[in-house]
Amino acid sequence: MGFRIPQQYIGGAPGNNSVVVTAGAANVLGAWASFGNTPYPINRLIFLVDTTIGGTQYSSLFNIAFGPSGSQVVLIPNIFMYSQSANSGYLDLYLEVDIPILPAGTPLWVNLQSTDASITPRVSLAVQFTGHGKREGVSTLGAVTSDSSGTPFVLASGSYGAWTSLGTLSIPATRMILTAVRAVSSLQTVNIGIGAAGSQSMVVQDVPVIYNNPALPFEGNFPPGEYWIQGQGDTETVWATALFY
Repeated sequence: MGFRIPQQYIGGAPGNNSVVVTAGAANVLGAWASFGNTPYPINRLIFLVDTTIGGTQYSSLFNIAFGPSGSQVVLIPNIFMYSQSANSGYLDLYLEVDIPILPAGTPLWVNLQSTDASITPRVSLAVQFTGHGKREGVSTLGAVTSDSSGTPFVLASGSYGAWTSLGTLSIPATRMILTAVRAVSSLQTVNIGIGAAGSQSMVVQDVPVIYNNPALPFEGNFPPGEYWIQGQGDTETVWATALFY
């Protein structure tokens, strides 16, 4: 077992530990917001989002980056969040991801694009050192930046619908997070597969997904290749992304 340091929130005013991030125009990235610098070497990030606008539906993509101002390098790309009707004080997204080790004093940042350019979510970031740094980076499949959303696919009633490609993973991973499935109905199930079209092999099967933003984690062997998703439930179109690390 490696040496661990308890998690610590960074950024924001004392007693608050969150920063406000804004979009540009609709579906356009806004400016980077600073979390400050890492207090010690880290290899885990815990990312939380609390939106402050109610009575509306919108989807958003967040990026977390490191590096000096003006030269940020994206560390976790296109974290997908969908909000049916956000309210201040409610947690809209929680995501925990292991990353390659970053040294103490590394600046960390977040930016945002959204279908609703007026949102001003508060985001919090906790950092931790667990002693087990990842050798590879983080990849997100399925994000569609043109509409700040995920890849659309069609549910089928009573049986699984057709496979829809999320894209190709180029580096191996040991964890996958189904970061969001936007749905009008309350419950559906999904499968994740890998392989060429027409010969997909099942990776994750019959996963129940309730409403939006489940951030469901899975451990295993996720080799490079093309990943696919299919679902069943009420006949409708939903949207999804998958994050690998």
